[in-house]
Amino acid sequence: MDPVLIVAPIILALASIATPFGGVLVRYRVLYTPNPGIQIQEDVQNREGLHVGYFTIMKRVIRIEGWAGLFKGFIPTLGFVLFVFVLMSTLPRQKYPDPNLALIFPPKSIAVIFFGVLAGLPLEILKIRLELIFYRAIVTSHKLSILGFRNSLKVLLTPYERRRPWTLYTAPGLVLAFILLLVIRTAFLVATLWFLVPILLRPEERQNPLFTGTIIGYSLSFLALAIIIAPLEVIVIRLSVQRNFGDETSSTSSEVEPLLESSHPREDVSEHDTMAPYTGLVDTVRKIGDEEGWKTLFRGWKISLMLPHYLIYQ
Repeated sequence: MDPVLIVAPIILALASIATPFGGVLVRYRVLYTPNPGIQIQEDVQNREGLHVGYFTIMKRVIRIEGWAGLFKGFIPTLGFVLFVFVLMSTLPRQKYPDPNLALIFPPKSIAVIFFGVLAGLPLEILKIRLELIFYRAIVTSHKLSILGFRNSLKVLLTPYERRRPWTLYTAPGLVLAFILLLVIRTAFLVATLWFLVPILLRPEERQNPLFTGTIIGYSLSFLALAIIIAPLEVIVIRLSVQRNFGDETSSTSSEVEPLLESSHPREDVSEHDTMAPYTGLVDTVRKIGDEEGWKTLFRGWKISLMLPHYLIYQ
């Protein structure tokens, strides 16, 4: 039987389980908790000096939105998983001495991955737009309907962004942060396929004295990956939920608010809400550090260790 057909249901089940945790992780990272003394808007005064944890956010989501609130973003996740399954089913396999083992992305074809990344750049460009909408859908205070897709977009995107879709890519620092994440994740994936997968699939390699050291080294590198990309993920999420009104006035943007039924009070929405918007990647890092503390940049890195697909494939 094709290994993909065996692994597919398992990964799909894991993705279904991980979706609620991933959604809470997005809310946790986007929550703005200014330090005491920071000049902030009146509607976030109650967050001043607030230090919350991941599971505190989860309890809050359940209390305000119910269990359904944890599954925001499940449909995009399901679509992505199905896309990966279709892609894997079309890839060549190289058989090893054991006929029951087949390696997807064999070491001799590692270069194919790099060419695949280049060929997939148009898809990555589209992914930026999709992830931006995905993050906003998670933190919005409105109930979104799949059948009411057009009205949902009116809530998630400003009139300026709908008239000029390319402005979603001009958010200062957003594309650069996406590129950095893509490079880091691709490098880690290639290293995994080159060093770890052949060792695990070849029984004779397990007798190698370096086997234990390789496993330990990979585990440490996986830990380092979670720590390194955590700040970039926080930056991407913060920049994604930051709306671009262009020359529009705030009163114009409020016209879209009544379109859909509000699922919970506005003051409980876990959105970034500063007086001055982020103006770039470096500016985002500086403002988060100055206003909320440097630990905010590393929110959720421990949780990411339990969601490997968020680390590598998100």
